[in-house]
Amino acid sequence: MVGNEKSEARPWTGDLFWKFIESLGKTQKRVLGLLVTKRSLSDVQLRKLLNLHDNKELAGVLSGISKQAGANKIAARSVYKIENESKSGEIAKTYAVSLDFLRIANEMNWADESEVDSIANSSAEDLGPTEIDTDEANSS
Repeated sequence: MVGNEKSEARPWTGDLFWKFIESLGKTQKRVLGLLVTKRSLSDVQLRKLLNLHDNKELAGVLSGISKQAGANKIAARSVYKIENESKSGEIAKTYAVSLDFLRIANEMNWADESEVDSIANSSAEDLGPTEIDTDEANSS
């Protein structure tokens, strides 16, 4: 998952990071802030935190992030990754922050400056543990 990802040539600089962030809408920033804070979230968790009704609405938000990444000559996979898993015949999607994006967001203290910490902490407790939370609990 996030820790096993190999970093390619680092696409991010501080200037490029801020240019990208400033090009995003409020909901797109919230998605990335939540992923930076929680590292990974399922589609169900993201929809609940963002008050979106279905994956079609979520896809619209995510495609906007990908479009802005492309406009800044950044590969979408340098921002976030999508993992699909089949459970009982249904596809479950998990969204994980890219290691490169996590690194630059932390270097820029972005999660501290944005309002994502309060957003993430206010309702994420209701969602149960994320995969990373569960992995950390199992390794203790």
